[in-house]
Amino acid sequence: MEKQIVDLSAFWEAAAKHRAEESEEERQHIEAVINAALAGVSAVAWEGMAVRGVHHIKVGNALELSLLDADGNTLADATGALLMSSRLVLRTWPDDGGLLEIETEDDG
Repeated sequence: MEKQIVDLSAFWEAAAKHRAEESEEERQHIEAVINAALAGVSAVAWEGMAVRGVHHIKVGNALELSLLDADGNTLADATGALLMSSRLVLRTWPDDGGLLEIETEDDG
């Protein structure tokens, strides 16, 4: 099992100060890190469900997640799930076809 922590605080700070370019850079960085963790796994565990066939995870402007298949079709959406979260915890298990588990953590 590999564990990676993605800090979301820079995104939230830029968004709160209405720095669109900086928040977009942070959003792109978060999306890139999540999708790098997705490489080589066949399922994603998120909010109590396991979704197979995920080929890309899109991170929206408010850090909502969309799990997409190979054709770009949405398999699952998580709107508002990252609001007020300070970190994402990504755990990957490469055995048995691979699993990426995504969880949120808060400071409080």
